[in-house]
Amino acid sequence: MPLIGILILFLLSWTIPAHPDTRTHSISEEAAERFGQKLKDIQDFAPQEESDREQATRITEEEINSYLSMGSNLKYQTCLRTLKMTFKQDILEGLASVDFDCLKEISSTSIPKYISLLFSGTHVITGRGKILSGDGEGRVQLEQARFDNSRLPNFLIEEAVEAVCETQKSFFNPLQPSPLPYSIKRITVHPGYIMVYQ
Repeated sequence: MPLIGILILFLLSWTIPAHPDTRTHSISEEAAERFGQKLKDIQDFAPQEESDREQATRITEEEINSYLSMGSNLKYQTCLRTLKMTFKQDILEGLASVDFDCLKEISSTSIPKYISLLFSGTHVITGRGKILSGDGEGRVQLEQARFDNSRLPNFLIEEAVEAVCETQKSFFNPLQPSPLPYSIKRITVHPGYIMVYQ
């Protein structure tokens, strides 16, 4: 999965609160494979300069959550006990159970020092946000984040995300407006699924 996709999914799961009415979907190998194929179709799409060719791809919660559970090869996968996305109208919600001791071992040089000093053990991070996109650019607007049962200030999450992003080879901060890859024009969020328009 490309870095931009990993960061968006990881950020959203890292910074977005699951609510009691969150729907649970089954995890399946078939759904993970569907997500992988849709991701490949998005990456392979190449509109012709003189053509009005467009593509719209519908991706469900089940497909993304299945991929995250069984099909992804995230560097941090072993440190994530749970990683789950939920889509509501215009809203993304996510939940991640993170083993910070594991995270320190795997990426001692890439996580902000204050995170490694402050946190240890396994904690649940939840959050809520929106994808703001149009005209080929997009960003994530963070609305709320929680660490276990305590609400975190948005600026703290934003600083942590920026610090992690700065350590990546191709710097990308999903909280700042930036061009979307693969000729993506916009992304919309709906109950149970997202639409990717190219």
